[in-house]
Amino acid sequence: MGQRSRQRALQVSVADAISANGLIVGMSRVKVGTSQVWRAVVSNDVGSPGSLPLIDLNTITYVANGSTATSAGWTLTSAERINRVGWIVGYGTKSGQTRAFVLSPR
Repeated sequence: MGQRSRQRALQVSVADAISANGLIVGMSRVKVGTSQVWRAVVSNDVGSPGSLPLIDLNTITYVANGSTATSAGWTLTSAERINRVGWIVGYGTKSGQTRAFVLSPR
């Protein structure tokens, strides 16, 4: 039980924006291998705080080509804004360089 509590204590999330329909975007520290790294995330404001899982935007499959951000060479680290129709903008890295990204809903 002590180990599990210690792992939870290392988790940090930051909400950067919330859309008119309740989607929240930001970033969260997650464990990848033995490291803690930032990942861009989305959730919603329904229910109690912390009751719904954060969705790592790197794991979403994009319909147009069937790939994920990771398989396309991206690491999405921070989702900064979201509008009322679900477009998300943020920052990530590709080929070792920090770049902006835009994700659009289906």
